[in-house]
Amino acid sequence: MARGYRVIGLVRSASRSGAVLAAVRALAPGPLPAPAPAPAPSFGPSAGPGSLELVLCDLSSLRSVRRAAAEIRERTTRIDLLVNNAGGLASERTITDEGVETTVASNYLGPAGLTLCLLPLLRRAGRARVVNVASQAHVLAGHPAWADFARSVPRHRFRAYAWAKLALIVFTRALAERVARQGIEVFAFHPGVVRTEFARRTGGWLQWAAAIARPLMGSAADGADALTWLATTPLVPAPSGAFFDRRTPRSPSRAARDEDAAGRLWALTTATLGCPDAPDADRAAA
Repeated sequence: MARGYRVIGLVRSASRSGAVLAAVRALAPGPLPAPAPAPAPSFGPSAGPGSLELVLCDLSSLRSVRRAAAEIRERTTRIDLLVNNAGGLASERTITDEGVETTVASNYLGPAGLTLCLLPLLRRAGRARVVNVASQAHVLAGHPAWADFARSVPRHRFRAYAWAKLALIVFTRALAERVARQGIEVFAFHPGVVRTEFARRTGGWLQWAAAIARPLMGSAADGADALTWLATTPLVPAPSGAFFDRRTPRSPSRAARDEDAAGRLWALTTATLGCPDAPDADRAAA
């Protein structure tokens, strides 16, 4: 906002939206729209550059993602920068009513679906960028077959998280290839191990380990620094589709570089989202 962006943010909870706006006001004083009372689906239209507006969206629900994307398309005709910053662990293994493991739905399929739904607005910008917040934890995912988003996901919660972040890195590379001639850059990055609420309510050894390691973690500002840099630097020192560890380009795991696996994941993703023709359509439009 301080850079003059008109910001449209997604929030999962209408009741907590006021706290979000208050926190942003404290960081960037200036006129911001007041939140609408719950359970309104959105929070005050933007007044223009340097402003913030919020849209309700539960990334674990594909229906919610589609509704949010439709609302965003009603509010604006172009997107210059899209940041997918979802990260979290479900407290237990569950499958959504749409047949997707919940951790994978929230960390991968929701952000991927939102991105594909908003591609027309990214194209209209002329030059746009997508930044996906991934994790070095992807190296723990092994080499998935990408057969489905329910039964194939590891039973262990953290392995499921690693699986989802690997999928996001593979998706980043696959999308970059398909929009290479459309003025859209796509990057994934690891923000470092940051002190957030990520594992505070997961229970078991994950919550215990996170509490022990918390003093050694970087601050939220440290993680935001790398994100802001990758999102706004005019010339990224790596080609579209690259993976970064904070500000440094890194080679992701071997599984993340598997071209055949990338094709299988893309097909599975677009079929699950209900847009199996997306790859051909994008290449034709390029």
